Amino acid sequence: MFKNEYQPGELVLVRNTQVEKELDRKAKPRYNGPYEVVRRTKGGSYVLKEMDGSVSRRGIAAFRLLPYFNRHSMPLLDELDDHDNDLDEPDYEHNDSDDEDND
Repeated sequence: MFKNEYQPGELVLVRNTQVEKELDRKAKPRYNGPYEVVRRTKGGSYVLKEMDGSVSRRGIAAFRLLPYFNRHSMPLLDELDDHDNDLDEPDYEHNDSDDEDND
């Protein structure tokens, strides 16, 4: 699940390392984001921008990044939706003769 290199335009989450030192860390988010990768610096860190377009001033180390997967556009879910559309509706017809036999 961890990647070492990210391409510009990819969405990532950033590990929230400040939370690890707090006492109420269980109630705080472990990752912030998503952010969009702008570029990789010569030192190996990444310049990110928020979804509103504001670019971060400092680079973020690669070990703090995780790829972001949008829940609503996962390929597996799209494939399952396609299979659901292929299924035929069962034909349940009610026959009066079936009711008479059971009496």
